[in-house]
Amino acid sequence: MSRKIVLLAALVIGIHLLTAPMAHGAYVPTPGICLATTYTVSFTDAAFKVSSTTVTETLLNLAPSTPTSSGQKLCGATNVPKIVFADGGLSAMTCSVGTATSGNSAVYLPSLNMMQTAETVSQGGVFSGIDLAPPDPSLAVVVTCTATGGNFGTGASTNLTAGKAWITIWITNPPSGN
Repeated sequence: MSRKIVLLAALVIGIHLLTAPMAHGAYVPTPGICLATTYTVSFTDAAFKVSSTTVTETLLNLAPSTPTSSGQKLCGATNVPKIVFADGGLSAMTCSVGTATSGNSAVYLPSLNMMQTAETVSQGGVFSGIDLAPPDPSLAVVVTCTATGGNFGTGASTNLTAGKAWITIWITNPPSGN
């Protein structure tokens, strides 16, 4: 009897996962294979105090390859602006997700305009079945934001007055040789 209840519960959960609505542009990996972590990028983050038009903030560092593992790999990513980023002096702000190596700042997610995107818009990568081993030696997954019309901050404080985004990264730990 208890096996039937467990099997029925597993079936109900599986059907719910298959029929649940997805966020705009979000890739929902196969349950049990990829694990998701959501990182909050806020206008109050220390990175936005820099007196520069470019900010890079590390979200996570992937585990390297070992003799028993191929290292962590990405199997999905989304960028969901929850509160529009604002600053009276900036005319535009874009953010992308990639690695810390120059030229690969948008290898996982291309730039998304964070000052004109409302909560209902998201941008996601559909990476099902594609090997997303880092394209370079950097194992850092970073968000890179670029401002147009001024610097993000003064060096001591940010010029931004609002803004928050949720960046979700799905990772997997494949066995050696994958």
